[in-house]
Amino acid sequence: MSITGSVFLALVGMSEILLSIPVAWFFVRVILQIKYFAGINLMCIFIVCAIGADDIFVFMDAYVQSQYKGANVVRDMETRFSWVYRKSGLAMAITSATTCAAFLTCFTTPLPDTQAFGVFAAVVIAADYIFVMTMFCTAVMVYHNRFEKPPACGFNVPTPFGSCFCGCCTESCNCSLSDPSPTQKALTASSNGSSEMESDKIELFFRTKFAPMILNVKARVVIAVVAIAWLIPAIVFVFKLTPTTKPEQFLNENHPFQKAINVLNNNFGANSQDAGIDIFYVWGLQDVDRSGVNVLLNTSHLGKPVYDDKFKLSAACQDKIAQICDDFKTKNKTEEYLNMVQRNKEGQGSVKCFTYPLKEYQARNPGADRNAPKTWMTEFFKENVPEVDDEETSKIVPVSQRFNTAGGARIGWDGTNLKFVGISIEAKAVTQWDRPPEDFMMKQYKMYDDLRANLDFIAADACGSKVLMTDRFDGIADGGSKFVFMNNQRVYRTSAIRGALIGVAIAFGVLLACTWSPVQAVFATLSILCTMISVIGFTTMVGWDLGSIEAILISILAGFSVDYVVHLAHAFSHSYGTAHERTVAAFSEMGSPVLSGM
Repeated sequence: MSITGSVFLALVGMSEILLSIPVAWFFVRVILQIKYFAGINLMCIFIVCAIGADDIFVFMDAYVQSQYKGANVVRDMETRFSWVYRKSGLAMAITSATTCAAFLTCFTTPLPDTQAFGVFAAVVIAADYIFVMTMFCTAVMVYHNRFEKPPACGFNVPTPFGSCFCGCCTESCNCSLSDPSPTQKALTASSNGSSEMESDKIELFFRTKFAPMILNVKARVVIAVVAIAWLIPAIVFVFKLTPTTKPEQFLNENHPFQKAINVLNNNFGANSQDAGIDIFYVWGLQDVDRSGVNVLLNTSHLGKPVYDDKFKLSAACQDKIAQICDDFKTKNKTEEYLNMVQRNKEGQGSVKCFTYPLKEYQARNPGADRNAPKTWMTEFFKENVPEVDDEETSKIVPVSQRFNTAGGARIGWDGTNLKFVGISIEAKAVTQWDRPPEDFMMKQYKMYDDLRANLDFIAADACGSKVLMTDRFDGIADGGSKFVFMNNQRVYRTSAIRGALIGVAIAFGVLLACTWSPVQAVFATLSILCTMISVIGFTTMVGWDLGSIEAILISILAGFSVDYVVHLAHAFSHSYGTAHERTVAAFSEMGSPVLSGM
């Protein structure tokens, strides 16, 4: 309101900003058919408030400046608004396009949350631009005609009581809404040569104080020294930015839920009694077939399990897997891999193997053909998992989740065929509450993957299938929590760097197109790089890690930074005169909206 000077314009401006959210969601959901809604999409509320306000400031500043641009601009309302529309519309179109492009760089990451946020935010910004150029522009015209210069009596609207709306006119008054109109007044002032004295104070500050200071050689030297003194440590801290090593905190640290989560995650150190994560080794499964998977368009299709047709749970395969389970239980052979704390009365806390209940069943049923499990698996299944109906047994994933012998082993039986079998061991160095750093988890992953290669050497020939390793098992071979978190840390880092570089390239292209000057585009891009270095360096200085939100913000940082730079560069390149005169004109013209936007 302090910028527009009108409650009416402030209300309309906030209304069009907030309307951008539901309109964008309608477009994303109905037109683009994107059904995935990421939690971080809620950040768009704050983003569109900032960018929408910036667009309003640019439009209003152009409207205010128009009254000082001479008779050719203010000769009538149509001419004046045409000038405002063209001037502000181009500036906002450039910045909105670069910001949308910056958000769309989120598609360079494979994470669906980040992709969904990028496209939703881009559409929100586009919707806000359309609303500013239509709804807010119309509101400014209404403001010009009705509210900017009301008559002495207010509105000339007779009431049943015989007085004007404002209550200060008599029944016989004939006051006019705009006599003269604000545009006519500006034309008269321009003809009298008095418009310069009525210029906006902020504009006068940038034209008479700030621009001369920038043009002063000594001042520029001081600015350069201060900038270099800051950028050197900032660059050092940029290279100290590391991926997050703990769960991301989305609530305020004083929120009761967040306090409880932080206590569980940070205040209880791991010890030998803590349960480690389960590492699964599965025979009969291959990598998930993710062809046609697009989580944004179809949230239910995450891929199909691929079964190895060569897998066969023969007697030889059963013996080899039993041998592996026995070897795991030998402490001196597996001490570096397993948490050896036993957690239940059967002694299966650290190793969970289906071969133990299977041996008991076969001992009770000596007639069962070990090489043909199809003939007895149904009975074995019923013994170990009672209350399994036909509908469930026909679905491989739910059954495999329910069949949990020895607290963690897996058997994939669909009621007719045996699809896969799996065992699990309890990890020694990674507990269920840990969020270890990427380098540590990579060493753990390599260690358990090397163990997988050893298991292949033992059982691959007998089982006809190679073993698959994962730290989470949901019925299909779809990696899990800790190893996925490790991979996400790498994705955060690479996507932030990739997105930032793409954003800088886009910014350079936009600046070159706006200025048609490679020199201006290069120096403006260097300004953007300095901004990015400052933000990333400061982020590290205050102790922040690189999580999903930080990675997104770094990716879009160039798109945001170019907004201010392109305003000034565009104004400078479209001004006339010497370099000094064009500098003064650029600061005079765009200093106020840039300050307001900041």
